[in-house]
Amino acid sequence: MTIKQHSESWLDAKRTRVGASEIAGLVHYYCKEELKALNIEFEPYNTALQTWAKVKFGVELPFPKSISRWGLGMEEYIAGRFHREQEQIACVQTDDFVIKSDLMACSPDGYVRTLGNIKVPDFDKQVAIDNSWGKGTLEMKTTSFLMKDDFRDGFKWHYIFQMQYQMLCCDTNWGVGAVLIPKEFWEDEGFERGVILGRIESGNYSQQEIDDLFFLEHFVYAKKPQLIKLIDIALEKFKHHLANNIVPNVYDGTKKQILANEKQVLALLHPVRFGELEANEELDGLLIEMQILQVEKKKLEVEESATKNRLTKEMGDHIAIIGTQYKAKFDSRMALRFSKN
Repeated sequence: MTIKQHSESWLDAKRTRVGASEIAGLVHYYCKEELKALNIEFEPYNTALQTWAKVKFGVELPFPKSISRWGLGMEEYIAGRFHREQEQIACVQTDDFVIKSDLMACSPDGYVRTLGNIKVPDFDKQVAIDNSWGKGTLEMKTTSFLMKDDFRDGFKWHYIFQMQYQMLCCDTNWGVGAVLIPKEFWEDEGFERGVILGRIESGNYSQQEIDDLFFLEHFVYAKKPQLIKLIDIALEKFKHHLANNIVPNVYDGTKKQILANEKQVLALLHPVRFGELEANEELDGLLIEMQILQVEKKKLEVEESATKNRLTKEMGDHIAIIGTQYKAKFDSRMALRFSKN
């Protein structure tokens, strides 16, 4: 069954199903030993607990609007540029929301086909994809300049599982992942993104001008039976937890933001147990101390920024400056780094 993305039906249907962006979190949680055997390591964006709360109770955290607007706003440009630059693969955007079952659904960004009699090797160079493979799925991503190295060796595992899940839902055997990467570091990334989006949405830009700002990388992946098997295992275990009201354990990794997201979800589910806590004398003292430290930190950050700007101005066009005790040097990302002589 297929409905349109961003419609009321889409909002209702996606709340009760596992989406492609959520499947990696389930695989990470339910298939730890299998992942270890395949030497696959990654951190999830959405955890099993978050997906459980969404599917079971419709409770989920809102996705940051600035990130969502940037990603969605650049999809037409990415698809258009991919189509212009590619001589082997054609693509078309889609607003399909594909429902595979009561639990499975995905929102592909587009579909791809090979052109003519061309054979396209997949990323692992294990198979050659041609017209006999039919259509594949297209997943489009954006990233920041500082994260560009994450795509040096193909898509991240989180995105690979997302693509494999889309293939499973859409009954395709291959797909393409495309990622838009800024060529330079932006000091104020939010501002730069806003300017670019505004110009694209208003039509007040030249195609070449935007092309010059970004690299567009793409990676071709065939459906991987061993990864599909992990997805099936994760979905089966997740379904069991849903049916038996078993709440997945809280995230035990190292990323603070993931744990913070889970705490917010738990607070929405059970506000009395996980919501606000009345401070005792010790906690109240820590709150006051923390507030004082944050104010001092802000003052130091302002002073640091002013000093760095003054130093950069005095350095002029030089890449490094050496003092009696310390030296400063611009690194490959044009960030000013300091060290002791």
